[in-house]
Amino acid sequence: MQQPVPDALIDLIYDAAGEAALWPRVIAAVADLLGSEGGVLFGLSVARNRVHFTYDARLDPESHRVHAERHVQNVWSRVMSQQPVGSVVFSDEILPETDLVATEFWHDVLRPQGLIRNAMVPITRSGQFQGAFNILRTPRQGPFAERDRAVLRRVVPHLKRAMQLHLRVEAHEALAGAQFAVLDCLAMGVVVLDRMGAVIFANRAARALHAAGGPILLKDGTLTARLPAEAAALSARLRAVAEGRAGGAVRLTDPGGARAAFALVAPLRGRVAGLLDDEGLRSAACAVFVSAGPPPPADARTMMRIYDLTPAEARVAAELAQGRSYAAIAGSLGISINTVKTHMRRILAKAGVDRPAEFASLAATLQLVRL
Repeated sequence: MQQPVPDALIDLIYDAAGEAALWPRVIAAVADLLGSEGGVLFGLSVARNRVHFTYDARLDPESHRVHAERHVQNVWSRVMSQQPVGSVVFSDEILPETDLVATEFWHDVLRPQGLIRNAMVPITRSGQFQGAFNILRTPRQGPFAERDRAVLRRVVPHLKRAMQLHLRVEAHEALAGAQFAVLDCLAMGVVVLDRMGAVIFANRAARALHAAGGPILLKDGTLTARLPAEAAALSARLRAVAEGRAGGAVRLTDPGGARAAFALVAPLRGRVAGLLDDEGLRSAACAVFVSAGPPPPADARTMMRIYDLTPAEARVAAELAQGRSYAAIAGSLGISINTVKTHMRRILAKAGVDRPAEFASLAATLQLVRL
């Protein structure tokens, strides 16, 4: 029988998306589930020999320092940087242990910790940045088996989604703290506009998207989409924010790679706008986050926390955020259309918007930013 993933672990994984201090508990729980010593979650750029962040459970901080200084490129990472996101690879499938122990990487990083085996998963990748999840074992804990791979494969979808949310929250928190150096390390494009729609900050990734013929154009102090139809949609979102209404998501296309992309437009208000003003970004009114892939739907727990909804209201709100009709929501939740309408009146009042479409647009940003 397949070993189930405990509900408590899944909850903890999603909690870590918004509270980074919980990642070591997540890693430890997965390691315990697999009967392993510990593990680590890296955000790194292998080609650039750069580690952006490290969360670990029961590993040695000094070995992390040595890894970051001398061994970002190693016998494992060079192979894993080419593996598809979500694939589970055991270290002995890359290199036999008899060959591993002859490497400087083993001598400098693994041997001091008494480690020899690794179960590795790339959980996110954008450009040269990737998130790498690793569970490690000592010699006495034996090799990984296919049942361990099966467990990891059931955990990985939750890790992937949580890491995507974590990176988006980090992007906004960096913006809120005016940590522009951090923003320049992100693979996601971040553009800040003032109340008149003029660009007052664009991070390195946003400028690179423009220069490479990507989905956005930064020209004469303005931001627009490269394709005319998408430019009109993005302009409408920016205009809505300027008029005090909700932001939302715009689907974009990367003309060069013909890949799907998206922009999320979010108003900057209150404390965030004040912090940016203090740091020299005068009149910051709007942030646009540009990334690949469609925006994920907001979940019911996020809705409850942000808008003080009841559980029943939150379930309706999460369905609406995915673009579903009243009839579809009623069918999905097993309630009447009149009950859906009653919940919606309360949801709109709590969110401070007038129409369901406005709420759906606002909800589309919730998994990217926290305002």
